[in-house]
Amino acid sequence: MSHEIRSPLNAILGLAYLLEQSALERDAGAMVAKIRNSGRMLLGIINDILDVSKIDAGHMVIEHAQFQLADVIDNLAGSMGIAAGDKHLELLIRPLPAGVTLLTGDALRLEQVLVNLTSNAIKFTAAGRVELRVALAGRSEDRLTLRFSVLDTGIGIAPELQDDVFSAFTQADSSTTRRFGGTGLGLTICRQLVGLMGGEIGMHSTPGTGSEFWFTVPLQQDRSAPDITSAHRLNALIADDSDIALKNLDDIASGLGWDVTTRKSGDAVLAQLLEQREDLLPEVIVLDWKMPGAMDGLATARAIRAALPPERCPIVIMATAYSLRGLASIAGTDLVDAILSKPVTASTLYNAVTEAQHKRGNGSTLQDTARLSTLHELAGIRVLIVDDSEINRDVALRILSDQGALVTLAVDGKAALDWLMAHPDDVDLVLMDVQMPVMDGIEATRRLRRLPQFDDLPVVALTAGAFKSQQDAAQAAGMNHFISKPFDVPSTVALIRRLHRAPAQQPPVVPAALAVMDVARGLQLWSTVPAYRDYLQRFARSYAGAIDSINTSLVIDDHAAAAALAHKLAGDAANLALPDIHRLAGKAERVLLERRDPTTVLVKLDTALQQAFAAIDRFAQGADR
Repeated sequence: MSHEIRSPLNAILGLAYLLEQSALERDAGAMVAKIRNSGRMLLGIINDILDVSKIDAGHMVIEHAQFQLADVIDNLAGSMGIAAGDKHLELLIRPLPAGVTLLTGDALRLEQVLVNLTSNAIKFTAAGRVELRVALAGRSEDRLTLRFSVLDTGIGIAPELQDDVFSAFTQADSSTTRRFGGTGLGLTICRQLVGLMGGEIGMHSTPGTGSEFWFTVPLQQDRSAPDITSAHRLNALIADDSDIALKNLDDIASGLGWDVTTRKSGDAVLAQLLEQREDLLPEVIVLDWKMPGAMDGLATARAIRAALPPERCPIVIMATAYSLRGLASIAGTDLVDAILSKPVTASTLYNAVTEAQHKRGNGSTLQDTARLSTLHELAGIRVLIVDDSEINRDVALRILSDQGALVTLAVDGKAALDWLMAHPDDVDLVLMDVQMPVMDGIEATRRLRRLPQFDDLPVVALTAGAFKSQQDAAQAAGMNHFISKPFDVPSTVALIRRLHRAPAQQPPVVPAALAVMDVARGLQLWSTVPAYRDYLQRFARSYAGAIDSINTSLVIDDHAAAAALAHKLAGDAANLALPDIHRLAGKAERVLLERRDPTTVLVKLDTALQQAFAAIDRFAQGADR
């Protein structure tokens, strides 16, 4: 029944995700969000029932493989951060114990318990915070025991009910199920999984104050793995209006070996920068986006850029508990070097700063780096999707294309093999459904692995089945990974980025006269020459009649429509490293909104567009050689 239930649910959740990414009226957006939330709730119920069935039947196998603890925590942060942000809760992840990095155990089940406890805490907390702590509870030679604690400021549980919270089909009272939903199986599954991993689980709670759910897990440690630390002691300035969040960021940055100064407002940050000697300026500034008052994070970043010359301006990181896509669409994000999702962890902070330093070192401008990093995570990666369901193919195509991937479709394993034989160098990764007519994914992968040219081609099993036997069959056939439908978009994107084999490509020889294009920056943003070429050609096709469309809107006195087209043109030009068009289209938008005479700027914009179209054609010819 797993396959029969999950297949239509995959389509529902995928289409709801795509609708959420589109421009919808407020009411329509709210309804789509409810559809997706209800679908997720149904998926959670299905997963709970399947897990209990597997545990009861003795089919739940605990793995023993190496993993990075930081990766598990980062996955948790990514999956739970938006849920906490939607409820305006502060989700904090305390720094991990020093020296605890590479471990051996079951990372998947550890993450499952953490996600279950954290999502429960978020569900039952109306205001305040949810906090994850990881502590070293014991050590013996190369083995250690970690204690994970999830604390919240939620409704709490009455003492007489606490003994039953880990029992199946039991919640604190009957009204809880009606108010918050769920199967009542989540904590039972946590108890059983922790027991299978050799640990213990428990809780403390005070009604009206909050709860702490904790568990211990014994793990094997590889002490040779290095900690994350900076090459030198960075001087960092961190601003957040929340005392607790500020202290947590201070602890995380200090744990990286940085010298940290903290402030509680944008005004205080700016005052310090203006008063500080040039040789004492911070190298990194981390700003909370939603600080109260006139000086929120974006306003502070704008003031910093205005106050300091570019060569003295520190790296500016924006931290937010809200959607990266939503923040990236707001004017002003071009003023920051990177956007960092809350909850912040040591590895996400370190990686954001390292990436920003690299871009600064390469002489990159700040225009839209943060925006592109969130909107085109799969830029240029060539993915073959194999699925017999037309709806599922369409959903996967739209989702991955929206992330910048170049997607090819096949309806079954035989069609996939035929296409791969004809195009062996045109694919970086295969997403292969397992159950298909004509030829299933298992058999197709077996045949693929017999061909030496596809030895290292990543193949990911994509299936609505959810049992260990199916995963074993996929692995035995030569598949690299296993994703259960409906797939989680961020996790799938991260997996594709990790697995794909990047073809070694040299930039095409492009005439130096193509001054209207910043080719080096474009290739940096889009990763590969074919991806950059394809999107440039789409741009040329889409905007061939842009000036005529603007003039048509002006004839009927629709300045708003004309300005909207100019705005869209400016954004797409920035994303494709076409600086002249970006600048002139932005100027045209302002002129149109102010209802001034746009003739001069539109003539200049038309000239720039024609030059860009010619340059794109020459670039494409060079790329094809």
